Amino acid sequence: VNATSPVILELGREMDDREHVYARIEGQNAIGLAPYELLVMATQPPPYWKDRRFIEIAPPSITSITVESPGKEPVRLARDEVTTLWQIASPMMESAAHLSIEQKLQAMGQSQAIEYRQPGDTFEMEKVFGMTLSTRNGSDRRLEWFLIIRPEEDVSDEGEDQPPLFLVEDSESELRAIVTEDTFKPWTGGVDTFRDRQMLLFSPDILTTLKVEIFNGPSFSISRREPGSQWMVTSPSLPEPVMADPKVIEDTLKLASRMKIKSFPDIDWQDAAQVGLAPPRAVYSFMAKTGDTGEEVLVAQLRLGTLDQENQIVHAAHNRADRVYTLEPADALSLPRDIHRLRAPELFPEISSGSRISGLRWQSPVGNISYTRDRETGSWAGIGTVEAEALDNFCSSLADYRVDSWRGFGPGSLEALEISGDAGSGLRLQITTTDGSTHQIRFGKRSPRRGIYASRSFPEGDYVFNFDAELVDKLSTVDEISLMYR
Repeated sequence: VNATSPVILELGREMDDREHVYARIEGQNAIGLAPYELLVMATQPPPYWKDRRFIEIAPPSITSITVESPGKEPVRLARDEVTTLWQIASPMMESAAHLSIEQKLQAMGQSQAIEYRQPGDTFEMEKVFGMTLSTRNGSDRRLEWFLIIRPEEDVSDEGEDQPPLFLVEDSESELRAIVTEDTFKPWTGGVDTFRDRQMLLFSPDILTTLKVEIFNGPSFSISRREPGSQWMVTSPSLPEPVMADPKVIEDTLKLASRMKIKSFPDIDWQDAAQVGLAPPRAVYSFMAKTGDTGEEVLVAQLRLGTLDQENQIVHAAHNRADRVYTLEPADALSLPRDIHRLRAPELFPEISSGSRISGLRWQSPVGNISYTRDRETGSWAGIGTVEAEALDNFCSSLADYRVDSWRGFGPGSLEALEISGDAGSGLRLQITTTDGSTHQIRFGKRSPRRGIYASRSFPEGDYVFNFDAELVDKLSTVDEISLMYR
């Protein structure tokens, strides 16, 4: 047989076993057998051979999509001519969830029909969805989905739970596809389905300043000279530089950049004051330096309003539009609202090593204990009986000590933690360094976290933290120290 010419296979009647049919190649005398299924396939009508992918589309060629769902306002999506990103063009102008729309188009292009029907086939139907796809060449493709209403006599007891079937009419095809609901369901949620749920648009890596403004509260900011350098507390103005905790800053910026909109409430911007957005309860401004001049520009801004505990939402807005959104409380309330959250975890950033500590003085209502290190020999002398090695280890631990989390305190909280006041422990540790400077820790009651509540003063204010009780326990070789902190 010439490989370039068609080969015609002739099929005869089926055999008694109904598993085979007689067959021969046209022009040959030999008769053989072929599978019975081949005869079944060969006698199918033309729709049987059509590609089951009933909507063959190339997503990049689609420039506009209009979707119509019963009971919902029609939505038109349009590609930006410059960026090619999807935008909501109607019923409002707004950013769209570009990646989600592209994924929906890809899935639609792969959707498969169960079967095809000829134009003459009739059904009792009800329209449930419509879509118009516009392409770059100016053509419009109209698609409509109809629910096929089955006669009651066709629904058996076993078939009551069968999924509904839909017929699709396509302006570019005479054949009509029979499909399931998943071929159009992702498009039917109304305009909210297509809205961009990304609250803020920025990359944490490029930022150089974060400003935080709290309504009727403190305002502060952190900055770095350039991406990749150390973050420093730059406001309020301090007598000496204060390093910010790089992990806290990294976590804060990642959280803000990934924050998702929870819902789109029907609240007019003129009523923003009713949900705490005019003025906002807190404002977070994210800034970066421009490449040309080095001046800082606003990249993104988050405004937080009131917390609705009943519905578990926080009202919010951003600088790209005067609209009200909502966020998850866990996201919004995790952002820092006071400067204490931003300080680096080193308890004594001024003390580079334990050898720089030249004196320790414990002060309490039951007495004082002092230890002094000789600058020449490094030996310890003092009232207590703690061994020199234990004191050296304690000093090294203080120099390396990193606080799990700092926190500020309001009126009365120091008394509640027994750091000060009549019920306070009165225990203090004064540390002297080789340059003559002194630093102090005040201790309170024991905390539930196997520690002791303590506070330390910094230029920007006092901080409370949980001090590791084991460090004090290591020095408790004499009764007088253990008596001091109970």
